[in-house]
Amino acid sequence: NITPIQILSHKNNFFKNSVYQIKKYIKFRIKERFGKNSEFVKAIILGDKGKIRFWKQILQDSGMSHLLAVSGLHVGMISLIFYIIFKIIFPNRNYARFASIILLIFYAALCNWSASVTRASIMLIVFYFSKIIERPLNKNQIIAIAFLIITIINPKEIFSVGFQMSFTAVIVLINFIPFELESGKNKFRNILINFLGIIQTSAILTLFLSPITIYNFGQFNLNGIVANIFGIPYFGIILSTS
Repeated sequence: NITPIQILSHKNNFFKNSVYQIKKYIKFRIKERFGKNSEFVKAIILGDKGKIRFWKQILQDSGMSHLLAVSGLHVGMISLIFYIIFKIIFPNRNYARFASIILLIFYAALCNWSASVTRASIMLIVFYFSKIIERPLNKNQIIAIAFLIITIINPKEIFSVGFQMSFTAVIVLINFIPFELESGKNKFRNILINFLGIIQTSAILTLFLSPITIYNFGQFNLNGIVANIFGIPYFGIILSTS
């Protein structure tokens, strides 16, 4: 710098500072625990994808690049793990729900309020509140509330690729997927029907998301229809154990 730097004002934001310090500590612990795989773990837990170009390219070619983006899968799994822990700590379920709401807000902040994390967190927070006040909401009401809150806070988010893909995927899953898991007596038949149903779900999602991927990334990858069947459970194991 040619001219000297002068501090004009200083605002000490306790929440932002706490998030920054905790995120810094979590990154340190991940690096300490996972070594050469730490950057991959940071990507799937904190959405920090700055140093994983190799993995990004491989997953993009296989049609599974969305698994690197911290989304509903990640938020839901982390929330479930901690809700179970909170239920053990607090006998009253509402206390466990309040603790989960605080955790979700903090986790969204850790992930820099990305569209997919914010959407999933708001949906879960609304769900927990509806349970606390005993006023159940249907799934479309929950996603509509999440949509309104995000766009009111930041209207520009509607042009974000992550926002578009996240909401499109959830709306499709809620309203356009006819598949339900079979649980009859014939186990082999159940496994076959469930497997074909998952392929059908993956194909419908891929087709609905294709206009967004073609417009923004100039490609349409059918590999994901099959790859997601194995990739999503595998990522679930990696995420929960990490």
